[in-house]
Amino acid sequence: MRLQRAIGNRATTALLRAPSKPGEFTLVEDLYPAGTMDAATWKRTVAAAKDALVGGRLDEARDLYTSLYQDVAKTAAADAAGIAADLSVNLAKVDGTGYKPGLNLILGSGGSKGGSTGFVDKSGRFNVTIDLSVGAEVPGVAIRVYSSAFVEDKARSLGVLRHEMTHAHHHQALLELVAKWRSTLKAAASDKPKAHAPSPGDAFESWLKANAKKLKLSPADLALALETERHQATYKTEVLAYVEEFMTAFGLIAPVPTTRDPIFAQLLGALESGRWAGAEDDVRKAAEARLDAYYCNVMKPDQRKVFDDWVAEQAAKGGSESMRDSFLAMLKSVGAKCKATKRAPRR
Repeated sequence: MRLQRAIGNRATTALLRAPSKPGEFTLVEDLYPAGTMDAATWKRTVAAAKDALVGGRLDEARDLYTSLYQDVAKTAAADAAGIAADLSVNLAKVDGTGYKPGLNLILGSGGSKGGSTGFVDKSGRFNVTIDLSVGAEVPGVAIRVYSSAFVEDKARSLGVLRHEMTHAHHHQALLELVAKWRSTLKAAASDKPKAHAPSPGDAFESWLKANAKKLKLSPADLALALETERHQATYKTEVLAYVEEFMTAFGLIAPVPTTRDPIFAQLLGALESGRWAGAEDDVRKAAEARLDAYYCNVMKPDQRKVFDDWVAEQAAKGGSESMRDSFLAMLKSVGAKCKATKRAPRR
């Protein structure tokens, strides 16, 4: 059974969710809902897909991994991130060609990465920069997932897809903002170009900043939109995507994971490679609010204990990551309000 879905406008509101609703999407409560594989079938299909790929039976591997991809996409409600309802899967190439908007599969290992998300142009080139020139092509949004992301524990595969769905959500949000901006340019489209006119990128960013309040964009929304449009660093979207991945999988892993479980590496992903330092305070606050809501409203007591123990272990360790102390302070504050409420004496 799923929680009631209440996504709202994906583009210009609710990128920063209310604390009572953790994350970008409604949490999945059932790993094996009606219309998807049961646990035994999932595990058998994963094993068969791996065997086919290792054995060089690529057509068989493609079909089996496609069935796994579609199964987890249905469980994740991938359409909430703008993915076509038919959940069709395109077999793409690792060199960044042959992509289509929506779900794309790479047969092989992504190493430490389960997938990635970016704009795709009509020629099928992946991770292109959006062209803001008047009359330019509007790109699609493509998610690619490596076959190595499909593992026996479906919760972890689900986490990977929800991670990428978070990026897709931010890309879709930018496309809708760009469409609104372009609608304001229609009257002047036929005018002769001015000698000192700003570049399309500068013009869009100026419009976005000036209209943020009217568009009901929070500071975090604005920061995410600018980062996605500039197509350079991805600190902000990655911080929220790693938090989303953790919240998606942690509560579904059975039995309750230990402090050494790999799922905590996903949460640390929000810190590593300069992501936490580069995310800006508004996005860091959004991540904290989501984790806090997840801790207080979703986690069970045994899950809270593991989380608290893991945070204590991390605090006792050293580390050279930029702003590690800030990240740990955030983790220590998660759940503080509900813990205080629990300790408060009755009057």
